[in-house]
Amino acid sequence: MFNPELFNLASKASQYIFEKYQHTYKPSFLKKDATLKNYLKNISTLLTGVTQVHAATGQKQAQPKKTYKAITWNLERGKNLGAIIKSLKEHMALADADFILLTEVDWGMIRTNNLNITLEIAKAVDYHAYFAPSFFNLSRGHGSAEADMEGQNLYGLHGKAILSRYPLENLRSLALPNLTNPLRKKEPRIGYKNVLLSEYDNVTFACVHLDCYSSPRSRTRQMRTLIKSLANTKRALIAGDWNTNTHNTTHAAGLFLSVTKQLIQGPQRAVQKKYAHTQKYYDKPLFKFLAKHQFDIDTFNEIGASTFDLYIDAEELGDMAKDRMPQVFLKMLNRLIKHCGGHIPLKLDWFAGRGLTAQNAKVIKLPKEYHDNNHPPSDHHPVIVEFTT
Repeated sequence: MFNPELFNLASKASQYIFEKYQHTYKPSFLKKDATLKNYLKNISTLLTGVTQVHAATGQKQAQPKKTYKAITWNLERGKNLGAIIKSLKEHMALADADFILLTEVDWGMIRTNNLNITLEIAKAVDYHAYFAPSFFNLSRGHGSAEADMEGQNLYGLHGKAILSRYPLENLRSLALPNLTNPLRKKEPRIGYKNVLLSEYDNVTFACVHLDCYSSPRSRTRQMRTLIKSLANTKRALIAGDWNTNTHNTTHAAGLFLSVTKQLIQGPQRAVQKKYAHTQKYYDKPLFKFLAKHQFDIDTFNEIGASTFDLYIDAEELGDMAKDRMPQVFLKMLNRLIKHCGGHIPLKLDWFAGRGLTAQNAKVIKLPKEYHDNNHPPSDHHPVIVEFTT
């Protein structure tokens, strides 16, 4: 399961990119630099596997049971690792989880101290842990705060992970279609949005992170690839960050039209009625498709509860403006947020279940005692659900 060739190549490529380009990238580099081109070509063929990073040691072999608890959480790279670990170990709603499905997880990125974030968490809670890389990063990260850091990436890998009280089976990575060219973003990288799949007790678990720069219909297209792979699966739990952000962020024109429409319709009405219920409005195609394939949404989620809070002049908006749109669009977005009291709650993170019965679905808003220097563990809230097989 562990592929030393990937990590050897990623380490050499990261060192090469740092020494020659200081972790910067321009499309012209590939035309002129055969060594870089060869590194990226070889690494891209290896971003398809799953690595077991930890085997639980301290607890007795857990036995199958009738009802399980799952968490899904976007970790924001794992930047606030200490707060994440404290939350998973001590918060009463999180500490007894059986399965933890994580998105936005770093391995060997300087922005997260070149740590294996999955391993650090797994050792702290003593769970079995598995990591699937999605991308190899050529830069230090996204946004000026990350990109301008000093030092080099060790491996430059970013992906998703599943932690479990039980040893998982049939682990695999499923590539989703890229909606944009990842090499042409402010955070240049190679790879694919992918799904980390595994099985336990005749349930298939799918940890998925849909593309941020997308439209409701293109997010549905990515999900269709996953659902097709589950055609013969009777019991499945899909979890992760689906980026149901209500906007078409595929390109600048789409975002402009999307924001303009919401400003005209009335931003407060859009936020209060539609943002937290995006499954009925802006992102209806995705959820209609899931329902068509017998996936339950309503009982697997706390409907109407936000999982991500966007504030005026947020760093995320500035990064998006640099990446996808002129500054005038950023002003429009901030105007939209200002009309809503300076805060827009979004529902980005979801569960969907088929052949399972759900209960006690809830978004966990962690109090300040779980923050680190006034910074929450992540910019996303963890989401939990209990399910019966």
